[in-house]
Amino acid sequence: KELLAMQIASIHNLAFYLWLVGEARKHIIEGDFMHWKKAMVEQGEDDFKKNILYLFLTKIYSSELIG
Repeated sequence: KELLAMQIASIHNLAFYLWLVGEARKHIIEGDFMHWKKAMVEQGEDDFKKNILYLFLTKIYSSELIG
């Protein structure tokens, strides 16, 4: 069981959340939070769809799952 991978993932996640909260604060101060939030949600949905498609194409059609 590799603990380093979990530690690296945790550090990455914390860094992302710190960045996200910092950006949200900046946009609240600038007065354009709702516009920024909408753009971030749309970008996240696009990234999610791309990741699902990637997983589908690499795992479903790979020899390890088809047999």
